Amino acid sequence: MVEKPLLFGHGGVDDQPATPGLQYAALTTDYVQVYMQPMTVDEYFHDAMPKDNNPVEYHAALRYQVTDAVKIVKAFGTDQIEVEKGQFYYGWYVRNLQRTFQTMNRDQVRSYSMPDLALSNSAVGAVEADLTKNTAEFVEKIGLPIKILGVTLGKISPSKSIIDAYNETGVQQQRAKTEHQRKLAEDARKEAETSRALADKAYQDSMSMNTDQYIRLQTVKMCADKANCSVFLGSIPQPIVGK
Repeated sequence: MVEKPLLFGHGGVDDQPATPGLQYAALTTDYVQVYMQPMTVDEYFHDAMPKDNNPVEYHAALRYQVTDAVKIVKAFGTDQIEVEKGQFYYGWYVRNLQRTFQTMNRDQVRSYSMPDLALSNSAVGAVEADLTKNTAEFVEKIGLPIKILGVTLGKISPSKSIIDAYNETGVQQQRAKTEHQRKLAEDARKEAETSRALADKAYQDSMSMNTDQYIRLQTVKMCADKANCSVFLGSIPQPIVGK
């Protein structure tokens, strides 16, 4: 309760918080609602830098519970500050804890590589445990009347720029594989054509045929493979394909 007397008495925050139930107060007395239930602050990191210098992005959820409503109103304030469009944090958090919590996150991430953070549950668990411990110690040091219930990290993944680079690398590698397979096919076809030409030449030589005779023989063979093709023998065999 915030007392605001018109003439007599003193004003300010009442040392005794109002508990659930009916309570009487002067008409000029104002009040500040303090949520005593566990609550969460969510911080988004889009460029945290691990030790291998591959930036990662993730969410860090800080769970806390106010332990002294009067003290937090008197000493730290419960106003709300818009940190991003449509996103509000309590003033006591922004002024006293936010930057420190962000720095703690970046320091912890810097101790691990990107694959460890993205794939190792034990690494993430160690980061969460250290963040919980260090944040609780800092809160106690500055006298902020909250209890740190824990820190939970969301899915840690490479930043968009890294993912785009990986995708481009994959495209280049696949293109190189495709070109390599195409070259192998062309080489195989060339080798087959060469082998067939050598075989034709060997057959021609074995039959004591010149090139012109060999070509005529192949023409006759091609006609023999067709059902409606006839060959008229003479000095020059001439295949005729019927309609």
